[in-house]
Amino acid sequence: MSLLLNPSFENGTTNWKKVSHADEVTYEVHKTGEKGVVARSGDYYLVAKTNVSGGSFAQDITVTDMRSVTGIAWIRALKGNVTGSFHIWNLNVGVVTNRFAVGTEWSILTPTLELTGSSSPKNLRFEFYIDTPGTYLVVDGVNGF
Repeated sequence: MSLLLNPSFENGTTNWKKVSHADEVTYEVHKTGEKGVVARSGDYYLVAKTNVSGGSFAQDITVTDMRSVTGIAWIRALKGNVTGSFHIWNLNVGVVTNRFAVGTEWSILTPTLELTGSSSPKNLRFEFYIDTPGTYLVVDGVNGF
């Protein structure tokens, strides 16, 4: 079972938040088939855009007694191409980054973060940064294990 809540956006944007350049980031959830996109997981997917490079959205979670965490996310551009990165942050210390440049076909990202240090619990953030202003990133099936 995924560590994240609402990983396929079946409950809209519940549990997700805008983070970096939050005032410049927009996102909305669409039903499969809308905008010509078929969801990868469930019946819904998220479409996000930023007006400045580095706008982001994320979900924060807390874990205990884990040595590593792997993120899985399906991404694509709505039209054209979009670049950015998928980060898993150990907010206590550490980060793993999976950079991407995608077109209109679904691609999967699978970064793994080793959880160092002896403190437990660990506060993690699963965060997507969009580097291409004005382009639309489509995201679905974001899970952590």
